[in-house]
Amino acid sequence: MMKVLGTSKFGRQNLAFSSNHPKPTPMKPTDLVIRILYTDLNPVDHHKLNMKPDGTPTPSRCFIVGYGGVGIVESASPNATADIQQEFLHKRVCFLVDPRFDGSYAQYVVVDCRLVAAIPDGVPLEAAACIPVAGVTALECLEKVGLPVSNKNEGAIAPMISSASGDKHRLLIVGGAGGVGSWATQLARSVYGPNIEIVCTTGSAESRDWCIKMGADATIPHNEIETKL
Repeated sequence: MMKVLGTSKFGRQNLAFSSNHPKPTPMKPTDLVIRILYTDLNPVDHHKLNMKPDGTPTPSRCFIVGYGGVGIVESASPNATADIQQEFLHKRVCFLVDPRFDGSYAQYVVVDCRLVAAIPDGVPLEAAACIPVAGVTALECLEKVGLPVSNKNEGAIAPMISSASGDKHRLLIVGGAGGVGSWATQLARSVYGPNIEIVCTTGSAESRDWCIKMGADATIPHNEIETKL
């Protein structure tokens, strides 16, 4: 058994600790059992908890949210390959949780090894826990607008779309000071360097300073996108 923070009714105020939730077990050869050290907190957690009227019964007897975090791989599936065991077993990892299953507001979680990455030495665990959800979302957003940040063919990385002006690309990031916006700025800048102009929308002087620190070239207020671009 394990301790979880879950609920049987929608509404985040209904969350409660329980100490008698079954510990998860691997279902597929690629599954890993991770003992959670830190879980991240994201707006999607609250959206999931509040997606139906307060008090509505949840689909499962104990609904557990949380979609990323860090931990130590305690065990692998009995059917896991030797390569999977060698790569992950007893390693410190960050992970993404499949939203169809129990989340990371718990002591243990089962995650597919393809959604797991080892944490390099020297990276604080509490910092690594903030990477999976926001970082991967940012990566996917850049990929979808034609600005890949990785290349499976190990060649030079280049935009998949041409610049309208024929000059450097311009990237607009709405809400640049948030988790996804911060990661998108850093990823785009690290990959494309001076060959991309990054503009972030912000709502305060503090957010403006943060976006510039992350690598933005300029910022504009949220409500001035149409007039300043």
